Amino acid sequence: MKFVIPYALHISYPGSVIEADGGTTYVGHDGVTRQADGALRPSFDTLIAVANRSTSAATVRFTLYKMDGSIAKWKKPDSTLVDYWDYPLAGRKSIATTLMPFNLFHPASKYANCQVDSPKDFIGYAEVEAFGTPFSQPDIYCAAMLGGGGPYPDHWNQFSASVPVISSPAKPSILEPRDTAALPYAIHYHDTFHDQFNYNRTVPGKSWLDGPITEDNTYTSGVAIQNRSSAAATFQIEYFPNTEIYTGLASSYTTGVSVPANGSHVFELFRILPGYSANASSEGWVEIRRTGGPGVFTVYLLVANQSYNRFSAGILA
Repeated sequence: MKFVIPYALHISYPGSVIEADGGTTYVGHDGVTRQADGALRPSFDTLIAVANRSTSAATVRFTLYKMDGSIAKWKKPDSTLVDYWDYPLAGRKSIATTLMPFNLFHPASKYANCQVDSPKDFIGYAEVEAFGTPFSQPDIYCAAMLGGGGPYPDHWNQFSASVPVISSPAKPSILEPRDTAALPYAIHYHDTFHDQFNYNRTVPGKSWLDGPITEDNTYTSGVAIQNRSSAAATFQIEYFPNTEIYTGLASSYTTGVSVPANGSHVFELFRILPGYSANASSEGWVEIRRTGGPGVFTVYLLVANQSYNRFSAGILA
């Protein structure tokens, strides 16, 4: 199974330690002047998420191409350059990564399967290929999005875009009757830098811009299920966090919803999962199973900040 992501990129800030705003050193909202490696805090970056719905393991191969047709190389810890990187993805698990160091790839990564330097400073596209065994072909789903446009620590939270993913062989039409759907990525995340900030802004000569500012750099996931049938339907929703990276969580969280005939149900995923703490951060994937009623339904997931007023990118299933 192969996926083509028609637009992928990683663009570093210019120079090695540049954090500039109008030619002056950028001062973070926490009041600390910060400098950051241009690759570690890129201007723009790509997130790729892959979920394995199968119970058997799969090998996921990441290959990235530049605009001139050459391959953007991966660098192994011994500095050997390779055309692609293979990641062993266990059954019923997912991986989500950007190309910035340590998220997840880096030669010093604490995760053995991620100890490689991902391609940097390119514009092009990506291919994701999944391999099983002669006796078991994996059921793989893939999603992609772009982020960037802001100075540290907001580099991922200004600009955002969903990138359509082309699969071969093509997935069945989502407008046909079915029993299940999969969303390869969902997130609920906040930490020191990905949080809600309040500060005062002063702009010399532009007093109308002065005043208190509230900034929300958190992440969450909103879901909309559309029942395209003439009778009510019920659904089971199960979220599978990546427990290798986000420890202390259950292997999955399950809830149920009902959707009226020709209606829709909209909810914030992590608010309705029994047992999931509002303070827990994680990334993972979602499986939706129809448990009653007709079988024509569509699902849309919106990744955004928790105020739904900055970063946002969607996934259709």
